[in-house]
Amino acid sequence: MFINKALKIAHTTSCLLDASTDMDKWSVFLESGYELINAQGGAVAHFRFQNKKLNFNLFHNVKGDIEELKRKSLDCLPTDPINSRAGQTPGKPHTCRQLASVDEIYALPYYKEIFIHTGMEA
Repeated sequence: MFINKALKIAHTTSCLLDASTDMDKWSVFLESGYELINAQGGAVAHFRFQNKKLNFNLFHNVKGDIEELKRKSLDCLPTDPINSRAGQTPGKPHTCRQLASVDEIYALPYYKEIFIHTGMEA
């Protein structure tokens, strides 16, 4: 079992390295990453207040129109308090649950309009 998990981690790491230089390969990385943690799908968001040209949100295996979800997501991110908290440690990746309580997350427009709407959480 350990060898199988180690191979999955190595594969996901390889996919991440490929995706770091080619945006078209992010979907392969996301699929591998979600498979590694036994998730059916999800999203990865990157938001910069200083340079909005670097913002992106990637979805994998979610319900809904992906382009509409990306637009809605980027519209919600500037007002999301989690982003300002994440901005206090630039360059460090975070999950939402590291930066806010569950109740706070459930109250966010981003959570309601993206996570619930897409089926990432019920």
